[in-house]
Amino acid sequence: MSSPWVLLGVAVSVAMLVGTPFLWRSRGAVFGLRWLAVSLVPAGLALTGLLTLLGRVASATTSFFTRSVFSPTVWLGYGLIGAALLIWVVARAVRSRGGGRSPQVGARAAATPADATVGPSSTRAVGAAGPPPAGDDEFADIEAILRRRGI
Repeated sequence: MSSPWVLLGVAVSVAMLVGTPFLWRSRGAVFGLRWLAVSLVPAGLALTGLLTLLGRVASATTSFFTRSVFSPTVWLGYGLIGAALLIWVVARAVRSRGGGRSPQVGARAAATPADATVGPSSTRAVGAAGPPPAGDDEFADIEAILRRRGI
């Protein structure tokens, strides 16, 4: 029990336990039992070391935000992160509008027809003219249905 957090947790629990009988009489057994359960929590947190951990986390969080507010270097870092996110969003917007392709990519896409085959393992586009390639007998029914519906 050398840590001040342990002493604090036990002291808070004892203070809460002192008030338990008065609350039991005035508010009823259910409220009294709940208060008894809650009053044991600070001592349990302190004895397991969790209260010390919570204190360190609170101290580190406070230190981080204090350093963030008063440091120009940290604000520069936030600005760089914001700029990176903005550039990312702009790139996605340009891509969704169809822009941003290099001239070589656009020329290759225009030179290659949509229903051209790349190799023997490639499939033809749905609705393309011509007989189905050999081995596609299981998909013939599906293609017929799609053609009837205009898809």
